[in-house]
Amino acid sequence: MLLEEAYQSGNFSNDVGELTAEEDIVLGKLRNLAAYHVLYANINYVFRSGGYVRTPEEHAIVEEISDHPLIKGKNTALSDRAASICLYTQGFCFWARRDWDTSYAKFKRAKEILDNRPVLRRIAEALCTHLLLHRTMRDRAWEVRQCPGEHQAPAVPYR
Repeated sequence: MLLEEAYQSGNFSNDVGELTAEEDIVLGKLRNLAAYHVLYANINYVFRSGGYVRTPEEHAIVEEISDHPLIKGKNTALSDRAASICLYTQGFCFWARRDWDTSYAKFKRAKEILDNRPVLRRIAEALCTHLLLHRTMRDRAWEVRQCPGEHQAPAVPYR
């Protein structure tokens, strides 16, 4: 229970110094989460515009995100939610490099974190759908390469 919640419940056994220290921790986690949201928004922009990286500018955006200390570093996420966003963003970065196995592993790990957090269940369900689509598209691309001419191209491009 947060100290603020304890105060609201009538428990005044903690001092203001502890409340301030806890507030600093919470604000640090929020700043960390906000930074991950910005990185995710940038990578999501690239992929939502066409489903894959198409131009040198989009490659540059992905590389910039990939080289960001919060994405490149280890244990930089201060919460489970930030960790899941980090892994999801890393998954997109590996996807842009066509490293399908590492991308899948990152997406799968993000889903595992979200599965352990019932509050974030809706996000996990969306991620599961994304993973299924990713696997289907990868398998479909492999089939087309193996048997050219036997498969019709999809009527609607992936977005």
